[in-house]
Amino acid sequence: EWSNKEKFFLRKLKEELRFVIETLSYQNRFTTLKNTLCEEKMYTKPTNNIVFSGIIDKIMYKEENNEKVVAIIDYKTGHPETNIMNIPYGLEMQLPVYVYLLKNNQMFRESKIVGFYLQKILNKDFSYDGEDYLHEKRRLLRLDGYSINDELLLEQFDSTYKDSELIKGMKIGKNGFYSYSKTITNEQINNMSKKVEEKIIEAGNNILNGNFNINPKRIGDELIGCKYCKFKDLCYKTEKDIVNLEEINNLKFLGGE
Repeated sequence: EWSNKEKFFLRKLKEELRFVIETLSYQNRFTTLKNTLCEEKMYTKPTNNIVFSGIIDKIMYKEENNEKVVAIIDYKTGHPETNIMNIPYGLEMQLPVYVYLLKNNQMFRESKIVGFYLQKILNKDFSYDGEDYLHEKRRLLRLDGYSINDELLLEQFDSTYKDSELIKGMKIGKNGFYSYSKTITNEQINNMSKKVEEKIIEAGNNILNGNFNINPKRIGDELIGCKYCKFKDLCYKTEKDIVNLEEINNLKFLGGE
């Protein structure tokens, strides 16, 4: 037996999920990557003592002339940031970890990664006074993340990439990609995967050596190490335990331009 309150929220959720599914179908019109794997679990073994695994929400790909082109998508119901600037600190690495797993998977090892993104579903209602409310709501479901800076590859994933219907902030003018478009080179993707492996090995060795020091990280005013911790109210940390880190605002640590 459902209460009236439960019936109301279930009805709202079903309406929202229907809209999400219709929007995903609409977005699929703009891509040639028609093969899809969902909830794909992958393993890799960076050292003899460490096995690392992860589950990728969605992998879109196509195979042509013995070459695979791949995009990675992770669904979110909240509003996380797609920030890969903190990789050197081993922080906010979910999407980079998926790239690492993909590049070390036998099926996709030699593939060309065209992008890695979050797709924020179940967005809260937003205020919009214009006529095309549904169009603006659909735009909230665009992919948020990093795209390859190779137009020929990018076009295979998103035929509208010059003023994208699929990728948030993706736009190209007469001088190339707009400054707010999040782009990354293939060399940087490879270097990112290597840095992820370094951090996985570092974390694995800390676990094997019983190193669980209390040392939460702070960047600027944000105590990022305690942000999602369920035990922060019980923790014995003091100010001297906190490690202050410098804010990184570019991808120079990945090499390239």
